[in-house]
Amino acid sequence: MADIAHVVVLMLENRSFDSMLGRLYPPGPDFDGLTEQESNLWDGKQYKVWSSPVLTDQSACIPNPDPRELFADMTDQIFGVGLVSPSWPTMGGFVENYMKTPGNDPTAVMHGFTPEQVPVLSGLARLASSRMRAALMPFTDARERTRNGRAMRPLEV
Repeated sequence: MADIAHVVVLMLENRSFDSMLGRLYPPGPDFDGLTEQESNLWDGKQYKVWSSPVLTDQSACIPNPDPRELFADMTDQIFGVGLVSPSWPTMGGFVENYMKTPGNDPTAVMHGFTPEQVPVLSGLARLASSRMRAALMPFTDARERTRNGRAMRPLEV
């Protein structure tokens, strides 16, 4: 172990931060985590965030199919379907966008994992957040420095 200088984790699945790590810490000044009260309105009904009580092969694959991934779809998911982007994202369009595909289950896109269900990823995130917080600070206000979802450059500090 003494010879290991770096560990790199490459994730090719594009799960959202909230889905994978939204429950890592309780919400507070240092972490804008899920309160478990978040929901999306669709067809007159609220759909709340939820986790499977037990991680199984089937629950690990929720939602299936994956949410749409085009830029227009992500804009719908973050700001609301068909709305002009407000100054702050509402995160209220996930269910409505997901339901553009006939046959989808509206609860599926609100599924997430507890830290206990993704222990390796949670452990790595805790390690990274405790050791690398200072290194990541220049990137915290990405809305100011992004174009097409890619970071432009860190702040001059």
